[in-house]
Amino acid sequence: MSTRKERIWRRQAENTGGENHSVSDRALWVLISLLRFVVQPVAQLRIALVHCRNTGRFLSTTEFHLRQRAYRGDSSATLDIFVSGTPINKYILSMLSAREHVIRSDRLWRLLNRLKRRYPNHPIWVDLTHTGWMQGPVWETPGPQLVLTEGMHERGAALRRELGIPEGARHVCIFARDADYRESLDNVLDPTDYWATDDFRNCDIANYMKAAEYLAEDGYWVVRMGFHSPRVRLPKKRHSQILDYASDIRPGLADPEFADMYLPATARFFLGCTSGLYLYASIFGVPIAYANMVPFLECGRTNNDVFIWKKCFDQNSGRYLEYAHAIAAGMDSDWLSVEELQAYKRRGLEIHENSAEEILDLTCEILMRLDGKWQQGLEENQLREDFGRVFPRHGSHETTYRGHMCTAFLRRHRRLFVKPVNDLLVSEAPN
Repeated sequence: MSTRKERIWRRQAENTGGENHSVSDRALWVLISLLRFVVQPVAQLRIALVHCRNTGRFLSTTEFHLRQRAYRGDSSATLDIFVSGTPINKYILSMLSAREHVIRSDRLWRLLNRLKRRYPNHPIWVDLTHTGWMQGPVWETPGPQLVLTEGMHERGAALRRELGIPEGARHVCIFARDADYRESLDNVLDPTDYWATDDFRNCDIANYMKAAEYLAEDGYWVVRMGFHSPRVRLPKKRHSQILDYASDIRPGLADPEFADMYLPATARFFLGCTSGLYLYASIFGVPIAYANMVPFLECGRTNNDVFIWKKCFDQNSGRYLEYAHAIAAGMDSDWLSVEELQAYKRRGLEIHENSAEEILDLTCEILMRLDGKWQQGLEENQLREDFGRVFPRHGSHETTYRGHMCTAFLRRHRRLFVKPVNDLLVSEAPN
């Protein structure tokens, strides 16, 4: 089963766009075919083109392929060669190299990518389109496949000391996507482009601060992550255990890629949003508290994950749209197109991000679950039944949908989870 985003990627990969293939391309294909024929009696040669320049795709598709192979117990005689260009994080690639055959070459990657676009369905290619969404036990059961080395932990201890985090103290990573965030550092977004001003995934870090202060008061160190210097810095008057890594620390590091990877990989949990940066935690088994999630399919890979959704505001009525109607409008996928977003706008629908109180509720619940203090009573069971009726495909944890909708969010917006029968039903927006 593929998600909508995965199907889009597959179509993009299969679109040759009328490319001309050089003599060197054809010669390389002949060489690969001969090599595959030679090793065929011993093993099936396959090539995995790593999505090395895109954070979400690099981390999710690579890790999912490894987990899927482990889940299936695949003992077939295959020889998988992973080919990567310069990766967005060299430490992730080094962990892959420790267990797989990896070739790092920008030129070879480009050559093979052209060949893959010409022969997309050839069995030599390893399918690296699946991200692990909606794969349930295939993602969760095998557990993390990439492993931090002892040397990485030693270096990580030094990094924590440099940041002022005491030995033995726990930390939580937080991240809110802004308009400057890029999944790929190769992308230069046109400031006049739709996505530069109206990206539905963006959210305000200020709404994460109440949760950050709560965590710091509880003894945690809180690290605000990010690859770029964000437009909005954290307020100067904040708890001393809240670190603005993205603004104040990362720009001064000689090798920020290590900290980009290590801090999320060793966090108590990661409080994030839709952007792929949270995968630096998820692929290592770190629980995720997903805030500001939209569309609604991208929520929860494991039973330790908790999430809350963005809300749909109807300008015509001044009220929030019931989730059943938002889902009927296409928000139960893992991607929204420009055309869909523009259609929502014409209908007077706005996507509203989560409040500071909602994100604090989310944080409190995941802490209680991780500490073994979570108790679910009759009311909570009823709330989850309401959620299951609105989102029937994914309402049961026995299905491939693994995360928990935050109970306080269900309670706070109970009327939004009422499944309408006939006419359009809406709920009052909060003051």
